[in-house]
Amino acid sequence: MPPDLPAPEDLPTVAEVFGDSTVLDAECWANGRNFDIRHSPSPVYVSADGERTRRQALWLEACGRLRDDPNTPAAASMSS
Repeated sequence: MPPDLPAPEDLPTVAEVFGDSTVLDAECWANGRNFDIRHSPSPVYVSADGERTRRQALWLEACGRLRDDPNTPAAASMSS
């Protein structure tokens, strides 16, 4: 049975998580990625807020169109 997760649009983007952060590499993580990554229960880039858990779910979506090559989606999922 799949876990009960919020919809991706109900989770903050990495850019929203970092906001105006001055953390090293925050700009790259927030805006320089090829994928939109949304974490549930919460991202752990800078701190681990909330209850401790053994797992974290991710919503992952390409920011652009993937090439029309049957191996590209598999390679994309392996690189995350």
